[in-house]
This record gives sequence, structure tokens and C-alpha cells, in this order.
Amino acid sequence: MDKHISQYASRGIQITRFLILLFFIAAEAVAYTALTSLQNTFNLTAIGIFATYTIFYEFWSRRKGDTGRLGRVLSYIDIVTVLLAQSGALIEDPNISSEVLGQAPFYLIYMILTAASALHINKRYHVVRVGSLATLAVIAAPIVAYYNGVIFTSDLQKLDLPNHAPLNLAVSLPLYFIAFTMVMHRTTGVFQRLLLESQADQKAANDRKELLEEARERMDATASAIRGAVSGMSSFVGTFNDEMQGQASAFEEISATMEELSSTSEKSAELVSNQYRRIDSMSQENRTLERLLG
Repeated sequence: MDKHISQYASRGIQITRFLILLFFIAAEAVAYTALTSLQNTFNLTAIGIFATYTIFYEFWSRRKGDTGRLGRVLSYIDIVTVLLAQSGALIEDPNISSEVLGQAPFYLIYMILTAASALHINKRYHVVRVGSLATLAVIAAPIVAYYNGVIFTSDLQKLDLPNHAPLNLAVSLPLYFIAFTMVMHRTTGVFQRLLLESQADQKAANDRKELLEEARERMDATASAIRGAVSGMSSFVGTFNDEMQGQASAFEEISATMEELSSTSEKSAELVSNQYRRIDSMSQENRTLERLLG
């Protein structure tokens, strides 16, 4: 998850860098003739440095994939490079310095870079470091202008004079950037907490899924065992029925044999009884014959 966040943040910051680079090039092209050689040298140097590491990092990130650490280091170099470009407009000519000092583009770029650094949700204090560096750059700009001859005043009547700049600009902007940095830091903390809760919910869902899978496997094993037991019982009942049917057939055969034996016994008894009657008849005939002869 952290790897995907780092890649997403790096891609968002790269898009921001290319837009800032286009702004630098357009601004230098428009103001080239109005600036001194030293100011153009500062601006072109800043543009060259910014373009070099931006293009290098673009190819490097596409080749390596996860380059979050290098991308975070370049976030600090972004602030320094923008300060170099701004310093080019704040040196040599105090009139130009006083006009450029109150213009919004450079401060807006500092804000954009600070906000872009907040995309590294997994590195919550990165935005604090980048915002602190941007605040120092905002503090450094009026200091450079002051040593170049710009006069800071709170008198509204003198603000229209050459070489003059509002004093509240030098005081309020650093405070504004400090507040903006803290807001971005807290925002990053909120998103980080939401991310952690989302990861915890996802982990819990995965754990529940694994438990359900294990329960399903146990139920399948139990069902398989029950099917085996039922099959065994069915086989036993079938065998028992076959044996009972065999025993019933044997009992039927024994019963038939007993009936035959009973019938034979009755016939034998009747035959014996007939023999006894014949013997009695013969005995009587013998006694009769004896009386006749005697």
C-alpha cells in the first residue's frame, strides 16, 4: 500500500513540476528583454537546473518504479530552485525588486509545492519540512530585496514611490505559510488516519475471509466424513438385510423340513398302530384256534 501511495504522490508532483517549468520558461521569455544580464543568468540557471532534474527524474521513475525517497529529496530542491529564480528578479534593480516582491506567482508556486508534498500521506512530516523550507524562502525574499535597496514601509502614501514595498508583506506572508503548512500537516494526518483505518478494515475483512475459508474447509471435511459414515451404514444395513433374508430362507427351509418330519412321524405312528391292530387280531384268531383244537 505504501509503495502505491509513494508512486501516486511522485506522479502528482512530477505533473506539478512540468507545469512550473512551463511557467518559468514563459515568464523568462516574456521578461527577458526587461531584465538585466545577471537577472537573466539567475533565471536561466534556475530553469536549467529545474528542467534537468525534472526530466531525469521522469525517466528514472518510469524505469525504477518506486522512487519515493529521491522524489522527496527533490521536493526540497524544488523550493531552493524557485528561490534561485525569484532571487534573479530581486537583485540589481530595486525598482524591479519592489514590483516583483509583491507579485503572487512565486508565492503561489511555494504553496503548490507545499501542497503537493502532502501527497506523501505515508510520510506525514514531509509536508512540514517542505513547508518550513518554503517559509524560509518567503522570509529570505524580502531580506534579499532589502539588501538590494528596497525600502519596506507601512505608510500607504509611500507605497507608490519607487523602491518601496509594503512592510506587512514581509511579516504576514511567513505567518501565512506557517499556518498553511500546519493545515496541510493536519490534513495529511487526517488522511493518514483514514488510510490506516481503511487498511485495518481491509485486514479485518481478509481475516474474516480466511476464517470463513477455514470454516468452509472444516464443514467440507465434516460433510465428507458424514457422507462416508452414511455410506458405511448403508452398506452395513444392506449386508444385514441380506443376512436376515438368508436366515429367513433357512428358517423357511427348516420349517418345511419339520413339517415333512411331522408328516412322516404321523404316517409312521399310523403304520405302527395298524400293525398293533393286526397283531391283536392274529392273537385273537390264535386263541380261537387253540380252543377249537383243545
